[in-house]
Amino acid sequence: MRQEHWDVQTPNGCEDNILSIGKDSGAKHKRSKLEKTVLIFRPGFYFSKKERQALFVWLKRIPSVVDISECEGKVFVDFKKGKPTEEDLFDLSALFYRYKIDIDSFNDFLNSIEKGWQFRKDGKPNHYNVWPGGEKKPDFLGEGNTLICKKIWYYSKIDEDIFFEWLEQIPSVEEIKGISDQLFVNTKSNTIPDEDLKELITLFYRYGVDMKQLKVFLNDKNKEWFFDDKEAFWHKRVFGN
Repeated sequence: MRQEHWDVQTPNGCEDNILSIGKDSGAKHKRSKLEKTVLIFRPGFYFSKKERQALFVWLKRIPSVVDISECEGKVFVDFKKGKPTEEDLFDLSALFYRYKIDIDSFNDFLNSIEKGWQFRKDGKPNHYNVWPGGEKKPDFLGEGNTLICKKIWYYSKIDEDIFFEWLEQIPSVEEIKGISDQLFVNTKSNTIPDEDLKELITLFYRYGVDMKQLKVFLNDKNKEWFFDDKEAFWHKRVFGN
């Protein structure tokens, strides 16, 4: 079943950069590193539209987050009065690991709020999906093109939810089905729009899915950006050396 589109409108500028997420009516105010309930970090480069949306959706779902803003490549996260809960900090650390964000900004935030909480240094995810394994293969195998996501690990429940919602919002993804520890993803054909291919590249990269299977989508129309750009972060992962 197709997920509803994420309704978070991410901020674009610095003059009017508060992203209201409907939890508390926060007034616009100037940012300061001295504000003890503000986490500031640089998320890095977004390759696809949904990759950027996913980050803000993730933050929106953390209960103690009140407002989110973005300015000059930095994201500012405001929290409710008082310190974030242990669960909220756990979800924030999961986001930092998934997006490969510099943990120094997170540690600075922990020090500023004087929270006796340790950032997970091992950086290891904590669970993966296991579906009933009675079937050997999904009934749509052989129709269109089927991608296989093997044993995807997640850092938190929000992390897991984001993966499935992101995947199901890609228009070219027609059906998904889990069997044992594998997720089968059926696309309508081997010819998909560039935007959908970029979403699959980004999603597979973020979640450690085998990207070599994406080379089936190479064609004359997308060859210039998909294959010819040897410096692209996906090139070796998809096409090898």
